[in-house]
Parts: sequence; C-alpha cells; structure tokens
Amino acid sequence: MPQRSHFARPALATALAAAMGSVAAAPAFAQSSDPIAPPKAGRFSAGLGATGEFLLSSTSLQDFQFNGSLNQLLDTLPDVEGIAQINEQSLDNSYGSLVGVQGTASYGLTDRIELFARGGYLESGASNKTAGSFAGEGAQGTFTAVLGDYSEFYLHGGARYFFNDGMDLRPFVGGFAGVRFIDSVGMTLTADRGDGTSFGTVYDGALFDDDTVLTAGGEFGLAYSFRNNFTFSINVGISWTGEWALADDALDGTVLDGAEDTGRRLSIPIGGRFTYTF
Repeated sequence: MPQRSHFARPALATALAAAMGSVAAAPAFAQSSDPIAPPKAGRFSAGLGATGEFLLSSTSLQDFQFNGSLNQLLDTLPDVEGIAQINEQSLDNSYGSLVGVQGTASYGLTDRIELFARGGYLESGASNKTAGSFAGEGAQGTFTAVLGDYSEFYLHGGARYFFNDGMDLRPFVGGFAGVRFIDSVGMTLTADRGDGTSFGTVYDGALFDDDTVLTAGGEFGLAYSFRNNFTFSINVGISWTGEWALADDALDGTVLDGAEDTGRRLSIPIGGRFTYTF
C-alpha cells in the first residue's frame, strides 16, 4: 500500500501541473487571434498615404484656327496671308496623370459602415509638346506649347461600406463629394521653323485661372489589418470634376482672344494608405 501511495503522488502532481499549464495558456492563445480590419463601431481612425489620378478627359482650350496675315500672330513672321491651327490644350493630353499625398480621418458608425473625411495634394510637372502648325507663302512651321506645373489641394467627405465581418481582409465600396482648389496654369506658345529654330513667342501667360470646383465620385478597394489597430488599404475609383475656367482676362487682346473652353474632368483616382484605429 505505501508503495502505491508513493507512486500516485508524483503522477497526481504532474497531472495538476499540466492542467494548470493549459489554463494559463488559454488567455495567451485568445490574445494571439488574428486582428480584425476596421471599421470598428464607435472608434476613430487616422491614415496617411500616397494617391494619384489618371486623367481620362478634362476642361480644355478648344481647337483654335486663325486666318489672315501671319505677321499678326508674331511680328517676326512674314506679312503674308496664311492659316494657323492651334490644337486642343487640356490636362489629359498635356499631363496624363497626377501624383500626391493624402490624409484621412474616419469614424466607425457600425462594424460595416465608415464615415470619412480626407484632404490631399496632387501635382504634375511642366508639359512640352507640339500644339499645332501654320503655313503661308514663304513661311511654315509648328507651334510648341509648354504648360506650367499643375497643382491642387482637395477636400472630400464620404462613406464606405465593408464586407467580410470579423475578418482581417475586407473589401469595401464607397462614395464621396468635395471641392478642388486648383492653382493657375500658364502656357508659353512658340512658333518654330522646320529646322528646330524658333521665330519667337506667340503667347506667354495664364491659360487657366485659379479656381475652386466641385468634385464627386465612387471607389472600391481592400483593407487588410496586419496588426491590431494597424491597417493597409488600397482603392481605385472614378471621379468627376466641374469645369475649370480659362484665364479670359489674360487672353484678351492676344492671338488667343476669343478662345473657348469645353468639357469637364473625368479621372481614375488610385491610392494606398496606412491607418491606425484608436
């Protein structure tokens, strides 16, 4: 009997120790569960990231045609009858795309619906391209247009709806509306000979004015929570922007006097951001 009792005590102690170890390990296992991507009801988030836009169409200077003495275009051109054609000048055929940064603040209305506000900055470098041609007796050549740097600030407000409740990877759709604060863009238009030398500058001044225009659009994307409270999101969408005014005052009295603008901006915004949920 004593030998059986002596053998049972170590076995019982070992079993109790194993049970206590299992209980102690349970909370640690619960804490290591996968993070859940926001939104989280009643909690705020803040994010920072990169953004860009591919321009599909935009406000532009319409094709402009001149008939008369070429000397009226530029005093270094001969005083002969001729014709000049200046092609459409617009954001999409001059810049193509814009890049920038944006910041976002959001609030989880529910675990599926998020309200957000964001602001950002977009820019593109100067553009240089052939912009038309002219021809008359003893003179012919092309126009070269150099558009200045493009820059804008924008503010959006909107909402997103998320799928895959309780998962670390959640697709979403959303919509937004806001305003763009666009800086003036200048244009230098020169008349060039066929050999690459220049007759001179036809116009050097503002093409589009500083302007504030409305914008709205929709987007879809994915949000991935890679750590508790930290999320990386990507999105792509479609954006409409109201008409941006030509610099009529600057064009008055120049060869471009009477030029007209047309169209509104349509673009594809893309973005990626890191977000922290408080």
